[in-house]
Amino acid sequence: MKNNIIICLFIAIVGCSTNDTADDTEPSNGPEALNVLPAKVKIGDTIRITGNNLDVLTRIAIFNEKLTHSNERPFIAEEYHFITYTENEITLEIPWLYHEQVTIDFKNSFVTNWNLELIGIIPIRHDFTKIREIDVVNQDQAYLINDFNVYRSKDSFYNWTSIFEGQVTAIHFINETTGWIVYKPSGTYNVDN
Repeated sequence: MKNNIIICLFIAIVGCSTNDTADDTEPSNGPEALNVLPAKVKIGDTIRITGNNLDVLTRIAIFNEKLTHSNERPFIAEEYHFITYTENEITLEIPWLYHEQVTIDFKNSFVTNWNLELIGIIPIRHDFTKIREIDVVNQDQAYLINDFNVYRSKDSFYNWTSIFEGQVTAIHFINETTGWIVYKPSGTYNVDN
């Protein structure tokens, strides 16, 4: 009996003295993004990505994954876009984007995507060259004068349709369907649609 206790005690001491753990998985050497700040950014702001092994990331895509326009392409930030690039931090500048919901996608890695909100002035996507006035009615609809012609957008400023051509000098809209267009030689066009 005494021998059995000594043997059990020896096994318990030897068994506990090894460095084995219950989880024998190797720590990951892959990149891990722990935080992306700030969560609300303007075009030109610097975002700070913190984590582990970030120096193995070489590309980061910045885009809106819900945007369905065929001409929308993600901005791909390569290493040369990074302001700082270390094992624990990457900083980069927010490029010109055309939607308020932005996804940060760590290309070619298993790092979880992060979402940011773009605030402030968001540029319109169109070939306007001489915007003279913009009248924003709500978050979805706006009117603008470009080179004396009036355009309307009903889809958060992505697509624009010409609604009046002439020597327009001013526009004013009180809601989505009612407004006035002032044009030369002299006249007022009542928009009620």
